[in-house]
Formats: sequence, structure tokens, C-alpha cells
Amino acid sequence: MTNVSTRFTVFLKFFLPTMWIVFFGVMTLTILFDKEVDVTFATQITMVIFFLSGAGILYWAFMRLKRVEMDETHLYVTNYHKMYKYPYTNIERLEILDFWLLKAVKVYFKVPGYFGKKVVFLAGHRFLPFIRDHASVANQLQGKLKR
Repeated sequence: MTNVSTRFTVFLKFFLPTMWIVFFGVMTLTILFDKEVDVTFATQITMVIFFLSGAGILYWAFMRLKRVEMDETHLYVTNYHKMYKYPYTNIERLEILDFWLLKAVKVYFKVPGYFGKKVVFLAGHRFLPFIRDHASVANQLQGKLKR
């Protein structure tokens, strides 16, 4: 198996959201409940909105990420607790979204698996070379790869 997702997945999925939520969560709670902090109601509402929107963006952008590995016959997807393997025949399509330095890959399945009908991962530097260098994988994914 070859890891085709970026090595920063653990950092982006766990460390960054945890640190952000803890830091801004404590700051929000301090602003809301500490009697020694003198802030207006508008500041309190702004901080709550900032905290909730930031947590939502972190969930949408990073906490859904999965680690993906590939071999000649299967795609292996893990959320670092459980790993499931999906045959390439179950893949409906792959979409590569280019965000300058990051390339997000969405894998859509014909039949939903444990992680649902779609899995999102950040492609590492081995993703496209792996597909290009393994003819059997390239043949199975032919026509399913969209950029």
C-alpha cells in the first residue's frame, strides 16, 4: 500500500482544530462569563459568532479529511480509528480540486460505504505518480478522473 494523501492530514484533521477550538473557546467563555472583563453585549455576540463560524469552517475544511492509501486493487480509507478498503470498481468518479499549494481529491462511490458516498482527502506528492506508474490502477480509473 502507498499513502497517497498528504502527511499533514493528521495535523490538519486533529491538531489545528483542537488548538483553535481550545484557544478561542476559552477566550469566548472568558468574555462571556468573567465578571472582571468589561465588554459590551455586541462584543460578546461577535465573539460567539466568530467562534462558531471558525469551528464550522474548520469542520468543513479539515476535520472531514481522511487518510487514503492505494494498491493495485483497492483504495484504503481511514479516519485514524478504522480502515476500510474499497475496490476500484466501486469508484464512480474522482475530482481533483486545485487550491494552489493543496490538491483536494473527492472520491465518489457507486455504493456508499462506512464513510458515506463521498470521501475527501488532500493529495500528497505520490498520488498522481502512483496512478501513472501503475497501469492496472490507471486502467481501472480511466474515465473516472476529473480535474
